[in-house]
Amino acid sequence: MPLKIIVWPAVASLLYGIIALGLNAARILDGPYFFLKVYEQSAVVIVTWFAIIAVLCLGLALLYYKLKWRRR
Repeated sequence: MPLKIIVWPAVASLLYGIIALGLNAARILDGPYFFLKVYEQSAVVIVTWFAIIAVLCLGLALLYYKLKWRRR
């Protein structure tokens, strides 16, 4: 299984976050997570949370990949 397979779920999550962030900015959607509420916190907090979540998503997927496919 190619290593790039772990990238697609992260891309889907990031795309969801960008769309939800845009909908929050347009006041169409409220939430659903605190870091998406653009009128309640600063841009630095939002960018920081996006970075943390992206790194965790990719890191956990890579760890799972390595643990699962190391045995074979």
